[in-house]
Amino acid sequence: METLKYSLLKSPLKNAPDSWLAKPILESSCTFDDIVNNMLKRGTSLTQTDIMAVIDLFFTECETQIANGRPLNLPFFNGMPVVGGTFNGPDDTFDPSRHVIRYKLSPGKRLRKTIGQIKPEKLAFYEQVPVLSQFLDVNSQSFNSVITSKGIGELSGSKLQIDTTDPLQGIYFIHSNGLETQVTVVAQNHPTKLIFQIPELIDGAYRVEVRIKLLNSGVLRILQLNKTLTTGNNIQASDLQHK
Repeated sequence: METLKYSLLKSPLKNAPDSWLAKPILESSCTFDDIVNNMLKRGTSLTQTDIMAVIDLFFTECETQIANGRPLNLPFFNGMPVVGGTFNGPDDTFDPSRHVIRYKLSPGKRLRKTIGQIKPEKLAFYEQVPVLSQFLDVNSQSFNSVITSKGIGELSGSKLQIDTTDPLQGIYFIHSNGLETQVTVVAQNHPTKLIFQIPELIDGAYRVEVRIKLLNSGVLRILQLNKTLTTGNNIQASDLQHK
């Protein structure tokens, strides 16, 4: 039987400085096709088409009942509609600009029982390595080649989110002459994508760096794109190593 693997991380909560939190190490998600294929392996007389048709019919019927505002009481999950927002009095009516309908789901009896069967397995902490994979110059729609001074740039990868309050962290364009220019305006700061205004740059060849500190780590990591960027038409390329 497979287990739920987890590792322990130092809690970032200031009110619990000596606590540790479990971080699940998740495998790939089980998709609809995976479920159908596993059902076939159980030796059923139904075909793949039969199974998919029955499941789709089940989903369609659930959708119909939900759209009619009915609660669901099923072995795997329960559901009920709720109305969010406040009303101005007993004569007030539903207004989509002030109110919203949500459908609240909770585990059913069989799901609760199944969750109780999960076997945990503790592993040593493994820190995912951040990756800087691609630069997009939005103005020219060029990848890993051109920089538009004072234009819009986009960096893609994983675990790229920076702490903009830390002066050591940030996005830097480094000229071939050694001059460093830091990005000061970051519009989107996400683990997989950074969107920012490119600073004013003099002509020449540049490498781009993202300097970050991962959660629960005081070590500054410097990520370098493996391409040389240029503000001119003479595109160069070189292999830069991660520090």
